[in-house]
Amino acid sequence: MFSVDDRVHDIGLMKLNKRIECSWMSSPICLPQEDLNKYGKNLIVAGWGRHSDESKKKEMREGEMTQVQNEECLQEGQSLSKARHYLCAVA
Repeated sequence: MFSVDDRVHDIGLMKLNKRIECSWMSSPICLPQEDLNKYGKNLIVAGWGRHSDESKKKEMREGEMTQVQNEECLQEGQSLSKARHYLCAVA
């Protein structure tokens, strides 16, 4: 279930009764069928995120990061609950 405090499970899925027309604002995605651990591999990330002053971004951004072991995130001060629910990556 979604948690505002740590942003866990911030995805929504809907089952539609009819097809929708895809556009730049909507397109299908494939959900992974395999293990998501790609340690040492480059990942493309996208999202709105937050500035260091905690203000929200108005435009979606994209970037490239490298996935690392959860232990590295824990050493940087991330909570254990976040390490269990997120992919840990560095830029």
